[in-house]
Amino acid sequence: MTVTFPHARALGGLTASVVAHGGRTGEVTDPGDVAVLEPDRDVRPAPAGFAPPDAASTEPYPARRPGARPSPAG
Repeated sequence: MTVTFPHARALGGLTASVVAHGGRTGEVTDPGDVAVLEPDRDVRPAPAGFAPPDAASTEPYPARRPGARPSPAG
């Protein structure tokens, strides 16, 4: 599969393999799943900062206001 980091677009698409997963079978009663991916090369993007609570449903991230200072992570 190919994965991307939205705040590190310069990395481009990375090929990754699933190394662990939660066992989802696709049934309607499955509560969801989680997977651990291992990219084909070492990458070290900066950790993402937490969004303020009022931006919880903004997709994919809010635009910067003119004159606003960038966050330490981006």
